[in-house]
Amino acid sequence: MKSGMNELFLNKKMLDDMQKKKDMSDDIYVINVGGQTGDITTSKIKYANAQEKEVRYISVKLLKGIIADYALKCRKDISLCKI
Repeated sequence: MKSGMNELFLNKKMLDDMQKKKDMSDDIYVINVGGQTGDITTSKIKYANAQEKEVRYISVKLLKGIIADYALKCRKDISLCKI
């Protein structure tokens, strides 16, 4: 029972932390997989709109292209790949 309560507390803390990050952000990015959004994503988009935050959409295909370009740059010059 005690470990279950700890898990609930940690989950609530994680959700609270995520909410703070959403409130601090200027915009949100929606990574679109398969052209559909679920209920949770839709609610986050509605929340962002209500807070007058910009909602940006990116497809998996475009994201893969961005990652591939970044990896290619890293192969050419590792100093470009500092995170």
